[in-house]
Amino acid sequence: MTIILLIISAIAVGVFLITYIINIGCVIYVYGFKNSSKMFYETLLNLDIFGCREFRCFFNLSMITKKGYQFGKVGETISSVLEKNKLTNTLSWFGLFWYYLLYIVDIRYWKKGGHCYNSII
Repeated sequence: MTIILLIISAIAVGVFLITYIINIGCVIYVYGFKNSSKMFYETLLNLDIFGCREFRCFFNLSMITKKGYQFGKVGETISSVLEKNKLTNTLSWFGLFWYYLLYIVDIRYWKKGGHCYNSII
């Protein structure tokens, strides 16, 4: 049974990736490149929330210490959990890597505490 579920999961991920790529083209075609940023933001937010819940086992093992605030709360983003753990010094080196990478990439919040700080819920 587990093998069948793994195979179905792999197929679902493949279908998702193909659909995602096609959808990017559809969004740009329908809304234009300049007007598509809201759609892309909503997609990224949904993927962030999904990833925080779906990949909680991996994230809890790799990004935080044993006493850290856990990934996996429904509706919470990865960035929010990273910030909560940064505040309590419970990020692993891997968690710190992602924390600072998001800080560097999201220039909108450089002077406002950083990406993760502004995503905390």
